[in-house]
Amino acid sequence: MKVSYLQITGAESCPNIVGLPICYIVTIGYGLMFLALLLSIPVKHISTPVFLSGWAITFLIALSGTALEIINGHTCPIGFGWLPLCYVSLALCILIFGLFKWTQKSAQVT
Repeated sequence: MKVSYLQITGAESCPNIVGLPICYIVTIGYGLMFLALLLSIPVKHISTPVFLSGWAITFLIALSGTALEIINGHTCPIGFGWLPLCYVSLALCILIFGLFKWTQKSAQVT
């Protein structure tokens, strides 16, 4: 969200895809995952597709950004002073998906 804010204020820019800054798309993806969390109790059958759509968007962008960062360098915005944020986003996507699958499995057991 910080990168999206910096994009809006013009302090920093993130790469574009079809004319839309990627940081906005990633923020929407994370927002969909969060929305799925909020929907998971009252509307279970809707929360999984919402989560997976947000996760897929974010994961594919993070995976692509990571690959481009490794191949070309200087592709992703930098966070924490030195770490490309696509690495952070990819790690978060993997962790979030693992937690999602674990909670799905735990819900089936109970």
